[in-house]
Amino acid sequence: MAQPRSGLSLAASLILASSPAALLAPTTGWAQIEEVIVTARKRAEEARSDTDRFAVGLIEAANTMIVGLDETGRVRIFNPAAERISGYRLEELRERSWFDTLVPRERYPEVWEEFERLLRTGMPDSFENPIVTKSGEERYIVWSNNQIREGDRVTGTISFGLDETEARKARREA
Repeated sequence: MAQPRSGLSLAASLILASSPAALLAPTTGWAQIEEVIVTARKRAEEARSDTDRFAVGLIEAANTMIVGLDETGRVRIFNPAAERISGYRLEELRERSWFDTLVPRERYPEVWEEFERLLRTGMPDSFENPIVTKSGEERYIVWSNNQIREGDRVTGTISFGLDETEARKARREA
């Protein structure tokens, strides 16, 4: 078990133990403790920033649709592949309902019924459904889905969609 340094709490000693320089210092005052804490926070922010840049890079470079929706179905994330396949740009869809825009109820009532059922019973890992592009073309998408949670509360979804339209056409024609 870690023993506190003279005159310091166990928590402060543990913070200092994360810094080799602090371990070598003969005496440690509050200024040095604060410096260690600030340095640790800065390193955590830099690591988070690197992680964020990496995640954004993956989303931007992916060759599949990546769509993030909040708990009401409004578009939050829409990568370049999703833009290319749907014909919509993120700026056009931000804050709009994904379902109202790309899966209109009057055209796909069975998809809406299934979605409403899934809201009650839980989202499946995978799902298939058509979407209507900006030009009015129908594309058939196979989705892999994940829930975004804050604690016990579902706050949205992130879905990865593979456009299977051409493969379906080829199978029907074969």
